[in-house]
Amino acid sequence: MMDLFAYLMFMTSFANVALLAALFYPALKNLQKTRSSIAGGLLLFIALFLADNVTTIAFHLLSPGLYSSTVESQDVILTSIQTASFATLLWITLK
Repeated sequence: MMDLFAYLMFMTSFANVALLAALFYPALKNLQKTRSSIAGGLLLFIALFLADNVTTIAFHLLSPGLYSSTVESQDVILTSIQTASFATLLWITLK
């Protein structure tokens, strides 16, 4: 069973995947429409962070006991900041 920090890390990573998936389609449409390097860079940014968060979720599911307790709280804080950042980016994109 996951402890509190591992659970929070898992949930914030899952929220990040959902937010990034929601950002992917508008970014792809923007790239197809404009063919700009900025739109391509945004799509790459989204894809890399999506890969990062999917890997984090897989790591927590496949190796729950191997996560270091010394960095759990810092990791939760950083992932929560990512979640807030992705939510802001999605809000701006859909506005």
